[in-house]
Amino acid sequence: MASPSVARWFSQNVWVPDEELAKKDDDLKLPHHAGNNWQAARTPRRRALVRYAFYTLIILCVVFFLRRITYSREEDIVRPYSQYRQNDPVAKGIPTQLTAPKPTPKPTPKKPIAVTKPVDEAIKIPAAEAAAEDARHYKGVIQFNALGASLRQMNFAKFGPGSSSVMFAASNLQSAATLLPMACQRAVVQKDRVFFALFGDSEIELENLLRVNGIDETCKILTLDARADQSRQLSGPRLAVAAARAMYHISNYARPVAIVVDGSSAEDRPFLDGIKDQMSDVPKTTLIELPARAEARLSWMAQLDATALSEWNNVHFDILIHAPPTGTGNLKRLLRSLAAADLAGHSIPQITVELPPTLDISLERFLYTFQWPKPRMAGPSPKMLTLRHRIQHEKPTARESTVRLLESFWPSDTANSHALILSPHTEVSPQFFHYVKYALLHRRYGKVGKEDDPYRLMFGISFTVPETHLHDTKPFSAPLTANKGSSFVWQAPSSDAMLVFGDKWTELHGYVSHSLQAEKAGTAVPTMTQSKDVAENKPAWLEYMLQLCRLRSYFTVYPSKETADVIVGVYADLPDVADGREKSEADARLETQRGSSFDAGSQFDMLNTLPDGGVLESLHEMPVLAWEGGASTLDGIVQASHKHAAEFRRQIGTCKDPDAVVRRHRFAADLFCAAQVEEV
Repeated sequence: MASPSVARWFSQNVWVPDEELAKKDDDLKLPHHAGNNWQAARTPRRRALVRYAFYTLIILCVVFFLRRITYSREEDIVRPYSQYRQNDPVAKGIPTQLTAPKPTPKPTPKKPIAVTKPVDEAIKIPAAEAAAEDARHYKGVIQFNALGASLRQMNFAKFGPGSSSVMFAASNLQSAATLLPMACQRAVVQKDRVFFALFGDSEIELENLLRVNGIDETCKILTLDARADQSRQLSGPRLAVAAARAMYHISNYARPVAIVVDGSSAEDRPFLDGIKDQMSDVPKTTLIELPARAEARLSWMAQLDATALSEWNNVHFDILIHAPPTGTGNLKRLLRSLAAADLAGHSIPQITVELPPTLDISLERFLYTFQWPKPRMAGPSPKMLTLRHRIQHEKPTARESTVRLLESFWPSDTANSHALILSPHTEVSPQFFHYVKYALLHRRYGKVGKEDDPYRLMFGISFTVPETHLHDTKPFSAPLTANKGSSFVWQAPSSDAMLVFGDKWTELHGYVSHSLQAEKAGTAVPTMTQSKDVAENKPAWLEYMLQLCRLRSYFTVYPSKETADVIVGVYADLPDVADGREKSEADARLETQRGSSFDAGSQFDMLNTLPDGGVLESLHEMPVLAWEGGASTLDGIVQASHKHAAEFRRQIGTCKDPDAVVRRHRFAADLFCAAQVEEV
């Protein structure tokens, strides 16, 4: 409440009646004026000006208050959609009038339809003003009557709580023609429920769209008409709003784990903007943007279950290349093939090249002009090529060569970041990265891979089939299988082209570190340290990989010979010797006999080399080889590893109770009891 002094001031200075002002003016003695030198009797008083200013301020405050309580955010909807979403409560997960459906009277249906969730007849977005006359500047209520009808007709309970759903969404009719066959193919090979939703402003009936694209009753997909009733009257930003709101309601009912859209230039930009913005509020749903001609380039997507698809955007791998002291022509051939490989739909890997001690002028010129990735793919993105040229004071030993490889990469996320080792004498095909991602998602992130214990013993994935055994130069023959093109399991890792999982890489890093410390302390016993299980023509780091695989029951999955010859070529035309190794005469004679029938420009589809038109088998269906190359089983590998680990912990780990059951350490410290004492 105002103080008495303030009220008194207002009464004396502002709220003065006009009659009193007139009486006071009459009492004033003003000077007389004559002739033309007339002057105003008086000037406007300061009190009157203060009073008028106060009245104006009161009126402005009232107008501002009324405007504030009647203001609708829909009036600014013509602004870019990203600006509208900055302060939107939906971005924080709070339902608003734009997101929560508003109940309206329901008409009596002709036939009763069983539904498990109530769906409104029309999902509406309220607006403050009436519809504008302009056809593309409609600001009225946006309704989704067709979407509400589609959702009511679906009984989501019959799929069960454990079923997963994948949705294909399109706005442009050309994009719909691309996605519809892919959705049908997925519905045939997978047990997921597959949706197709049509957005945008097209006037074609959904049934006619399916018929034009050859979709009939044999295609077991569920269709949703997600177009707004006033879609032809909406501007670009409001079409983005309509797409986001329709996706909001679809996500609440269908709950897809992955949404597949056409990310090429053929798709409508407002649709993509709205979907991307809405998906930022749903982190558990993966948005997959397909490149152009995805039906031919990514046809293997249909073989991935919903669990694997949900990790589409999370997986990443870096490429490691260690060039030998000689044979730099191999390195240039490999880098050219990597630049020519198809990377559409994949995250661009970082390439780290360990250069030879001596650089010839041709290699320097090549690296000066080499770009990774190509500008047409990455645009203004920074180069993702790292070159390392170490100071060479003497010839590196086997240990130094191993340390250099392990120090060239460290996974930022052991669950999703992996290392792809490529030998310089290899060459990849244009579809190489497609097979890498297909095999990685299927074997590492598929539903079976996450639930089945044997998959946790997988050290990595090889993309070549070796010509010789690991411990000698005898020719290696892949095991015969009932199905042509079947993969096989081998306890020995590969050195030509192999993907090592991130958690296994960190464990290998720790194992090598502890092994070098044990050798330096003099605790190693000659019977185990002097036995070389890897031939001299193989890289030195392969020795430590094999040791860890034998101690941990780890194994590597190899492709069939037919598949390997399509995705990777291995050459012996240019001589090269890995660091820390010496080439013998037997190795030289063997390389002269080796040849490669690899054709980097071949258009042969890799899926045709796999069983049943592109299926990757389960581990339990593959033949298993022990590290020496003899036939074995997964259980046999585990039992042999337990005995070998106990002997290792006794001789090198200096453990008093080598047979004790200990918890595996992520850096292999449990194999070295001295290291465990230091960590404690």
